[in-house]
Amino acid sequence: MQVDLLVENAQVFNTFIQKFEAKHVAIAGERFFYISEENLKYLEPKATIDAGGRHMIPGLIDCHMHIESSMTIPSIFSKAALYHGVTTIIADSHEVANVFGLKGVEAFLQAETELDIFYAIPSSVPSTTVDLETTGGVISLPEVRELLKSPKVMCLGEAMNFKGIISEPDSLIRQIIRECQTTRPTMPIEGHVPKITKEDLATFIYHGVTADHTHQSPASIYEKICNGMFLEMQGKSITKENIQTIVDNHFYEYVALITDDVMADDLLEGHLNQIVKNAIKCGMPAEWAIYTSTYTPAKRMGFQDRGAIAPGQMADFILLDDLAQLDIYQVYKKGKLVHTKGEDIQAPEATEDFPAEFYQSVHCKMAELVDFQLTVSADATEASCNVMQIQEVGTFTKPVQRILPVKNGIVDWENSGLAL
Repeated sequence: MQVDLLVENAQVFNTFIQKFEAKHVAIAGERFFYISEENLKYLEPKATIDAGGRHMIPGLIDCHMHIESSMTIPSIFSKAALYHGVTTIIADSHEVANVFGLKGVEAFLQAETELDIFYAIPSSVPSTTVDLETTGGVISLPEVRELLKSPKVMCLGEAMNFKGIISEPDSLIRQIIRECQTTRPTMPIEGHVPKITKEDLATFIYHGVTADHTHQSPASIYEKICNGMFLEMQGKSITKENIQTIVDNHFYEYVALITDDVMADDLLEGHLNQIVKNAIKCGMPAEWAIYTSTYTPAKRMGFQDRGAIAPGQMADFILLDDLAQLDIYQVYKKGKLVHTKGEDIQAPEATEDFPAEFYQSVHCKMAELVDFQLTVSADATEASCNVMQIQEVGTFTKPVQRILPVKNGIVDWENSGLAL
């Protein structure tokens, strides 16, 4: 059998024993064909590359993220993600769904990209109820049924309506979960489960929510995994204490490293590769950091064709100059070179053919400087203001009051270390 590409002299990550081995790798078409310590030139490869002893790992898989947070669209995001070694993502497009409903999700689904982009059904549009929120679109049972038909849909996106799941049997989110369980019994149900414990946690899991991606602590990691919940560890959860909990209890099978949100300026510097590097710095052995960013996310989402360098698997892989630093030399997607170290991110022309109304969705007057002024009585010297205090770690906030100075009847928030 003639193969298309032969990668010689690589330290190949064997997912199934979590070790690197000196091997040669033959690729036929878009898939790995044969991995061996023997010389494979007899397969008459059309092309050969010498890895020069570099570490070779599977392409990274991000099983929970939101493209919209990067302020890009699928075609643009694809190029940036591949640059950073990410070859497959599962995107929860609940932001575009909040604006355009099913039409928005379908516009993303139809985008053609080098990166393999699969999707989660947005389960929380609106995130509470239509009585409390006004959205441009609503994802209810008819929309869910339509999205369940798509082969690109892999899971139900993060269910975050706590009250609806815990105590309202006829809530929309409970109906959506039941619809998914009936139509696709093996579909993963993703959750948004912060600070939920004991019986409330059990109730979430009982109703089908089997994963959480929110901010974790050693105690929450232990309790959730011991109750059968799969954890997707985003950046804020990558701490020495949390990683030590995973290492001490050998929890690797029940954990995946994910990004959730990466803003546009951060995307220039890195994506899931940064999370993997941070996990290694916090004490996770490099082999397990690779395992939990390739194999466990693949299995969580039901993929049988990616996440490992093995016969029949998708030939998505990275060659590394430095393992601990995850210093990328080259990235290959489906056996084709898509990035070499030193190249800039080459943003392609946008290929999505979005409807005209997508570009006219915001209807408000232009902001003026006066809109950012908080006015009080002219004779006041100070004002008591309600402030949201952000925690140093995590995303939770709490209300506090601050006394701010007033100058010429305007609250001087700008020079008080606050944001408006």
